[in-house]
Amino acid sequence: MVIIVEGKDDKNFFISLLNDLKKNNKIIVQDNINFDDYIEVMGGKSKLLDSHHTKYKKLKMKIDNGDVDKALFIFDCDFEIDDKNCNGMEKSQKCYDDLIVDLKWNIKSNVHIFNKNLDYFLVETIKTKSVIPILIIW
Repeated sequence: MVIIVEGKDDKNFFISLLNDLKKNNKIIVQDNINFDDYIEVMGGKSKLLDSHHTKYKKLKMKIDNGDVDKALFIFDCDFEIDDKNCNGMEKSQKCYDDLIVDLKWNIKSNVHIFNKNLDYFLVETIKTKSVIPILIIW
């Protein structure tokens, strides 16, 4: 499996989250797993949605070799009203759909598009939960 994200901050966040879930037995994985190996940073949303990105060619080789059998794309929609091609939920979903068609991968792919951006999602999630917030240092 590969998780595809926009930037290094996103990758670091998800590595921390996955390590925490592993530590608390919320996910079961090998003890020596390095989540870093499973998360690909694309360098921004426009690059993540660009099927010609060189990283997708490398991922295609891993898929063809059987090293990758699933892909999860995680990115934010930025702002709902914007004149950019892939901002807002509807445009982001359409751009993702086009990406999947263009990539022509023969594996299962899924997407999670955050409403607005990842920071907003985290703040809203923490506000709605009765848990002790965890300080995340980017």
